[in-house]
Amino acid sequence: MRENPFREGDIVQHFKRELHSEGNTYLYRIIGMATHSETREQMMIYRALYGSRELYARPLSMFLSEVDHEKYPPIRQKYRFEKLRETGSGLLETERLVLRPWDESDAEDLFRMAKDPQVGPSAGWPAHKSVEESREIIRNVLSKPGTFAAVRKEDGRVIGSIGLKTGQDSTSEKENEPEIGYWIGKDYWGNGYATEASRRLIRHAFEDCGAGAVWCCHYEGNRKSGRVIEKCGYSYVRTDPAGETLLGYTLPELQYVLRKEDYEEGASSHE
Repeated sequence: MRENPFREGDIVQHFKRELHSEGNTYLYRIIGMATHSETREQMMIYRALYGSRELYARPLSMFLSEVDHEKYPPIRQKYRFEKLRETGSGLLETERLVLRPWDESDAEDLFRMAKDPQVGPSAGWPAHKSVEESREIIRNVLSKPGTFAAVRKEDGRVIGSIGLKTGQDSTSEKENEPEIGYWIGKDYWGNGYATEASRRLIRHAFEDCGAGAVWCCHYEGNRKSGRVIEKCGYSYVRTDPAGETLLGYTLPELQYVLRKEDYEEGASSHE
């Protein structure tokens, strides 16, 4: 048997075979390990990160059993349970989401969302034309430190992207004043996911990264993004009439900032 790769606190993605279905993936947190009093098997104790958040105990051998890829060809993970890859500061969590680094195995999920012409252009980038293009963008763009795939806890599905840009890549052009950028797949609009993920990344920027301010921008006409920015407490600063895009033309870009003192004041008012 393989060496136990799991540790207390790990978040794992579980491929669950279900009757009359192609199976689904779900997210759990490892609580600890124990030995079965009768069989002496090594047991994993874990809790669901969705729904009732029930506590489970299962043999380690089940965790390390391989997915039958002939029966379930769309499933990318090798084992029934796999640990989500961590960043230097750990995975970021919200009530409904896990923010974790992008992986090339996410290419099909990315293409499924990014091929929609209503998603990318509103954020300043063209719709993706193929899974291979999506894989290349993960490799060269989304794999940068500070960029996260937003994963829904209830089913382990990637629903969008969010990240921090610093220095010359940020509107502020300052290392300690990063800019947050995000997008959510159209199928998941209207559920508050962008606001939830943004608030978590704002907290990460101020409390973990020592930011003095956080910036966020949206192109003129992108009202959905504007509402997210408003809910997160940013203040309008200016409009760049020729905001850069990857579309081959410029667009007016509205720029906002959240200063540390305003973030701390808002945080204290909710305690």
